[in-house]
Amino acid sequence: MKVLKLILIIIMVLSCFSMVACVGDANCDEGHDLNERCVCSRCNQVVHDMGSGCICQRCSVPNHTNENGVCTKCNKLLSINGNIFTLGLYPQTKVTDTSLIDVLNQSAGEAPSYSQKGDWVSYGYYKYGDMENDAWYIDKEYNGEKYRGVIFSDYRPYSTINSGASSATYQDDNGYLEETVYWFKYEPIRWQVVKQSNGKALAISELIIDSQCFYTTINDIRNNGNQKIYANNWEYSSLRQWLNSNFYNVAFNATQKNAIIAESLDNKTTAYDGSYNNYANCQNNTTDNVFLLSYKDVTDTSLGFNSSNLRKRSTDYAKAQGLYSSPNVDYRGSWWLRSADSDTSSMVTSVDPIGTTGSQYVYTTSFGVVPAIIVNI
Repeated sequence: MKVLKLILIIIMVLSCFSMVACVGDANCDEGHDLNERCVCSRCNQVVHDMGSGCICQRCSVPNHTNENGVCTKCNKLLSINGNIFTLGLYPQTKVTDTSLIDVLNQSAGEAPSYSQKGDWVSYGYYKYGDMENDAWYIDKEYNGEKYRGVIFSDYRPYSTINSGASSATYQDDNGYLEETVYWFKYEPIRWQVVKQSNGKALAISELIIDSQCFYTTINDIRNNGNQKIYANNWEYSSLRQWLNSNFYNVAFNATQKNAIIAESLDNKTTAYDGSYNNYANCQNNTTDNVFLLSYKDVTDTSLGFNSSNLRKRSTDYAKAQGLYSSPNVDYRGSWWLRSADSDTSSMVTSVDPIGTTGSQYVYTTSFGVVPAIIVNI
């Protein structure tokens, strides 16, 4: 009986060795015999000949590694549904579930006050042209989801030259009151493809995702060598800095950042109304990861913009930040462009709730942010 068992064990070992030998066929050491699907006829291994963009040069089959919608090998965005894709996360929808609110409030701890701040971080709102620590936020995770808590002890004025009175803000009009904690869920940002060419796509957020001023003051005229820097200069704007630091680092993880292409933007030929513009003419090109569309972009018929699709809805979070949303136009909001107005150094071009272009003072905080990015596709 023991002899029989020994024989069976030897047969099994030899069988396994035979299988290994087949997979590691000596003849395959000098090259596989591959069919049109890149499968070796001798050892059955799949051996792709990967070229650029993670596409096999023999069978044309893609072999990407997907992480958060981006290939970790070639940094390409992997899924565009029609002209829409998702990339990154940002606080958007207001949490209304009272049980969840209780859990998040407990996790956040005591709300910030003059005597204690805990883990809450200040927004640094501007009032009367000076930064004030009247608004605070905190990020918390629960059950695999991320949320942002917001509270303000004084209203954010609709321009940085105003006070924080209820008569000078849109936060209360949007239903957000002082000394109350509100929570917003981090959700995928939906992007609308504006143009595709040469393996790249220009896209803008489908919604107004935040509300920020273009620049904090109206009177800051500086000199940079022989160049005069006006308040409506995109390169030196507080909004450009916010988009490429705060927003960029909050919205995208490292893999997603690899799919975003930083390219040089022409800030001279984007003037309001197409005429010669001294304020635009003195601006330099910038290289940005995140930016705003120009006046030239939204008036370029080849990009498909019109007054209908330029009307933008907003997130709950943007309204909590003080965005003005018009009740006369289905609560659409106004949003910034990066092009300087041609008449005054303190104004920048924008799109209003009905989808027409105009301009607004740089210190306005009630105008929305519609980020633009260029991605690798």
